Amino acid sequence: GTPITLSANPRDPGSADTHTFVWTITRDGNPFAVPPGSAQSLTFTPPDDGVYVVSLQATDNNGSVGAASPVTINVANVAPTILPGNIMLKDAAGNPLAIPSGDSLQVIAEGAPLTLEGTFTDPGTEAHTVIITWNHGKAGEAAQQTTLNLAPGVTTFNATHAYIDDNPTATIRDPYTISVRVEDADMAASTASKTLHVANALPMPRIIDNSTSTMVNLTVEENDPGNTDTFTYAWTWTADGVISTATTKSISFAVPADRAA
Repeated sequence: GTPITLSANPRDPGSADTHTFVWTITRDGNPFAVPPGSAQSLTFTPPDDGVYVVSLQATDNNGSVGAASPVTINVANVAPTILPGNIMLKDAAGNPLAIPSGDSLQVIAEGAPLTLEGTFTDPGTEAHTVIITWNHGKAGEAAQQTTLNLAPGVTTFNATHAYIDDNPTATIRDPYTISVRVEDADMAASTASKTLHVANALPMPRIIDNSTSTMVNLTVEENDPGNTDTFTYAWTWTADGVISTATTKSISFAVPADRAA
């Protein structure tokens, strides 16, 4: 990614002669495109690391040709760069995640789709691999990762994820650190991270009625985005003025005989 300039200094006994120049470049033994022209100086920008060999041929106005000794230039790889400010977190509608009052971090509800958008820079134009770890450093959890393979020259990316639960589960919200690692084809890498809160979502219970003519049979469907959550239950019902309670997922009781169908 750094421009390189070379200049010719022809030594010709004919001091009044004029010269034209032909530059050739190879990269790792393969032809490399030379900027057009036959000027006395040459400037080119290596798009990636490698061994570049520059050759020069000079021709004077009498048609005499001379060649310079080739110049070998070793171009080193430069790692890609990603910064925390290059990472954007958005909700399903494409809006940046909000920071609620009293919180210092962006918040996403468990079960809700999260979109991560990112950019990075690299003076080289090779292909890149982006590895996103959604729960970096989270104890007791298997790594949740997304790997993206980007074509040469592509420096933007996005991925979606949903947290199935806040961890530990018996809390209102919990911090999660997202780590984004960008690797180039030479395995040089840069990593940035961003932390957000994953908030517990309220269940939306629905009562399922499987009653018969003689028995009341009710059970609850929890409908909770946190699919690893556990639940407690508190039923209250009144029959003939008598209040009853239960703490089970389902309840059953007999229909009073004078009301049975």
